[in-house]
Amino acid sequence: YFATGKYAEAKLLLQESSNESGPYHYRAIYYLAHMNYEGKQYEAALEGFLQLQNVPEYQEDVKEYLMHKHPSVHHRMKAYR
Repeated sequence: YFATGKYAEAKLLLQESSNESGPYHYRAIYYLAHMNYEGKQYEAALEGFLQLQNVPEYQEDVKEYLMHKHPSVHHRMKAYR
């Protein structure tokens, strides 16, 4: 669903995976954060990205989103440090 832009359907499935430990846990959090960002739900996006900031495979992508994609997200991240 994510690849085809059907975010509402994708969010339902990803939310389930993000709440469970398993092989798709972090990936689900990342895609949910990305969809929230694209949907201008910056607080929800920030929450997801902050959960991933110390996960090695997502650190670079998360840094890109937090530092460059949206200035208000960048300023909010500074507040959380």
